[in-house]
Amino acid sequence: MNVVDLYAERRSQRSPQAHTAITYQLQHIFGTQNLNNFVLGDSRGLVLASAGEEDAATVLAAYAPMLAAYRGNSRRMIVEKLEAMVPGFRTDSLSIRSFDIDGETLYLCSVGRQTVARQASLYRAVTGIRRILEQTAVAA
Repeated sequence: MNVVDLYAERRSQRSPQAHTAITYQLQHIFGTQNLNNFVLGDSRGLVLASAGEEDAATVLAAYAPMLAAYRGNSRRMIVEKLEAMVPGFRTDSLSIRSFDIDGETLYLCSVGRQTVARQASLYRAVTGIRRILEQTAVAA
């Protein structure tokens, strides 16, 4: 009979610093979901944390607020620019989630093959980022 330790730590990397902890979270999902890029940006288009190629992350974070807001031709024009600037980017490879924390809108962008597991991982990343920011705010 096998005994399962219910209190075993599932995270292999931890950090009391919010930026580092969020980066670990993104890197884990980046690796398990085989993504091309994974970035957390703010409403000004700045990178807060990322996993993957840094230049591509910078471009994705810069355009994320517009991608989340624009539809139709405006969005299509942005997508065409991104296809030229971000390796592996195609319109069907992009997932973007916007969410608010303390009145600030944040954008989580991933580029890679679309799967159900990837969509679940995006949700898990959002909840993880919320948890990390809440824990570090309480500790401060």
